[in-house]
Amino acid sequence: MAGVEALRAPSLSFDQIDAERKTTVHTVIGQRLKSSRGRLIAAGVVGVLTVAADFALVRSGYSEGTGALAVVVLAAYVWLCDGDLDSLGLRLTPRQGCWWWVRASLWIGLAVLVCIVVGIQLWMMTGRDVPVYITRPRGIGYVFLRMCVFAPVIEEVIFRLGLCVPFAVWLGPRKTIVVSGIVFAMLHVIGGNASPENLVGGFFLAWAYLKSDSIVVPVALHSLGNLFALAAQVGAWYWLGNAA
Repeated sequence: MAGVEALRAPSLSFDQIDAERKTTVHTVIGQRLKSSRGRLIAAGVVGVLTVAADFALVRSGYSEGTGALAVVVLAAYVWLCDGDLDSLGLRLTPRQGCWWWVRASLWIGLAVLVCIVVGIQLWMMTGRDVPVYITRPRGIGYVFLRMCVFAPVIEEVIFRLGLCVPFAVWLGPRKTIVVSGIVFAMLHVIGGNASPENLVGGFFLAWAYLKSDSIVVPVALHSLGNLFALAAQVGAWYWLGNAA
């Protein structure tokens, strides 16, 4: 009897099971690709090549071409997933509901704000001045479209949908969040905009995509974050006495 008892798996209480369920990221992203190893490999190749091409365009200063990359990877994934839009996160409503994400966005914003403050303090400890970006109110319309509409949509399609769809199947959600976050941070290092929020933002956005099963959530969070950044840049223009 003692031997039988030793072989039995330890039982979990309902509280332990519920806690494990809440801390684990369950997602349907990429699930359609599980049925075909060939299509999964093809999706991974498309995603990696798209990110590499985006890096090359940003490095060369021709970032306008990134929109075409987003269209290509989106079209390729729709075909590889046999039109299964849920497997790509192409749904308007997140799995947890909109109000859940309203509350979650407040906590995400607070966490990013802490990262910004800590990052600025560490930068100042090196003895260097903190760079201040400004935007003239006169040109705010074009900048708003670029920062708060086009950039969030294009970057989320490439760095969330493009990477997370195949990698969520290969590596699982948690490792995929790490990969997507690191690659997104590298993009901003290459682009010369390695601010604290850009270095950590990809991790939160990847988590939001896989947690919500909807690309709309990271796009909305990305757009909202850029809107606050734009407001700060316009505020800096006034604060510096319209120096530019």
